[in-house]
Amino acid sequence: MRTIIELLNEKNEYLGKFFSLNEVELKKFRVGDFDGLDAFYKSRENLLEIINYIDLQIEKKHSLVQENLVESDDRTSLRYAFARKDQWVDQILKQDLEVLSCIDQEKSNIIKELRDVRKSKKAVVGYKHKKFNQKLNEEY
Repeated sequence: MRTIIELLNEKNEYLGKFFSLNEVELKKFRVGDFDGLDAFYKSRENLLEIINYIDLQIEKKHSLVQENLVESDDRTSLRYAFARKDQWVDQILKQDLEVLSCIDQEKSNIIKELRDVRKSKKAVVGYKHKKFNQKLNEEY
C-alpha cells in the first residue's frame, strides 16, 4: 500500500507532466498554431482525471496525518511534497492564463478576419449588381 508521501510525489509527477504538456502547446499557440487544440484539451483532461484519482487516495490517507501518526522525517517529506505541489500549481495557473490569452487573441483575429471577409463580400456583391453591370455594358 502506498504512503501519503508516495501519493503526493506521484501527484507531483503528473503535475509536472501537465506543465510539460502546456509548455509544448504554448509554443505552438504563440506562433498561431492551434491545430492540436482538441488533442491538447483531451490530454489535459486525462491527466486531470489521474490527478483527481490520486487526490482521492490522498484524502483516504489524510486521517493519519491529522492524527499525528506520522514521524518527523515523514513530516519533512510531506512539507516538501506539498510545497512542490504548490509550485507546480502556481506555474500551471500562469500557463493556463497564457493559454487563455493566446486562444482569446486568436479568436479576436478570426472575428476580425470574418468582418473583413463580410465587408469584401458586400463590395463584390455591389459589383455584381445588375444595374452596375448594365451601365458597364452600355459604356463599352
